[in-house]
Amino acid sequence: MFTRREFLQTTLIALAMPAAAAAMPPAAPGTRARLIAIGGCLEGDAFCAANLPDVTRVGPDVGEILQLLLRGEHEADVGLYCGLTRDSDFVLIRQVLLERGLRQAYLGDHVATPTGWRHELRADAQTLERILPAFASDDAAWAGGVAACCGWFARAGRMSAQHVLANASYARPAAAATQLKSWAFRP
Repeated sequence: MFTRREFLQTTLIALAMPAAAAAMPPAAPGTRARLIAIGGCLEGDAFCAANLPDVTRVGPDVGEILQLLLRGEHEADVGLYCGLTRDSDFVLIRQVLLERGLRQAYLGDHVATPTGWRHELRADAQTLERILPAFASDDAAWAGGVAACCGWFARAGRMSAQHVLANASYARPAAAATQLKSWAFRP
């Protein structure tokens, strides 16, 4: 649940996004990927632990992420944005990336239940087939598997297929996020 301060900060950032993003040129195809992940949870840590070459990792503070994206500094050579965030953070980040001219190549909804995780994945059929093994793990490592699939998202077509799967529950802190989104945007 948001505190009043977090809600107001998020609202102000959201109001500023269209004007700031409209002034920036669309992202050109680049050579780097930028991973954006939620912090302070097992899944976010596993996502960031993916040891990928030419990847820039950004921390969990959505305000800092939005400022980086809105300023556009050091973004010209970024050709793929991949993330694992809370739903509320995803809505804001998605808006900025769409206004920069990027398109969504992958979306995963991940919901923790008492019996385990439910994953609903959307991408093109070939990409889904290649990333499904990432979800074989019955611990937080599934998130690292998603990040390791970053290269597949760079070549993904339109989101035309959907797959739902589940894996077993594992011990998590009581206050951990129970709904996460994994996503990828590309030019």
